[in-house]
Amino acid sequence: MELNPYAVVYNQPSPIHLPYIRRETRVEVVDRTLQRREAMIQMLRFYLLRAQNTMKSQANLHRSDRVFEVESY
Repeated sequence: MELNPYAVVYNQPSPIHLPYIRRETRVEVVDRTLQRREAMIQMLRFYLLRAQNTMKSQANLHRSDRVFEVESY
């Protein structure tokens, strides 16, 4: 069984995110709140991916391709 950080900290599986579909509820305040939540989640995903790509490109600056030959005796 593979654990993610949420499961380790809270000792339960992480919640499943089901995207909110606009006008799924008749209550206007709930609709606006859930739309804002979806916008925040999208923004977080964008910045997390951007940070991952930045870290990857920085790490790759110091890497080089190497080829090793196996010698037999």
